[in-house]
Amino acid sequence: MFPITMASSEPIRVLFVDDNESFCQVAKLSLESKSMRVDTVRNGRFAMNLLLSKTYDVVVSDYVMPDLDGINLLKRVRLVDAHIPFILLTGTDMGVSAEAINAGANAFVHKGQDGKFFFDELSKKILRAVEKARETPKK
Repeated sequence: MFPITMASSEPIRVLFVDDNESFCQVAKLSLESKSMRVDTVRNGRFAMNLLLSKTYDVVVSDYVMPDLDGINLLKRVRLVDAHIPFILLTGTDMGVSAEAINAGANAFVHKGQDGKFFFDELSKKILRAVEKARETPKK
């Protein structure tokens, strides 16, 4: 598989948020095999702490999580950084996807897909979202 990087040699920095530890491990291995740099956390509160202390190119978050779901995490992220791409992962109905887009998500990926297809699709959406963010002047 080809490396997913921008025009520069810098890998894309991904903050991956999901309460399922084994899914986080698989996501980290899969995305890092595409030359991304990935930090994983198990909840939205840890994600917010990392966003305040480190720089990321994109946030990828599950929708269903205890304590702070993906939509509420997205709303908090937008208060801190209105421009960072945010991709929501959902295994639920399309209503969640519409809610995510209305709340400012850049994209969503359905978790019910085959593992390889899922991570290939997620990688492409990450790359597109980060490229678009870097091309768009910040106001």
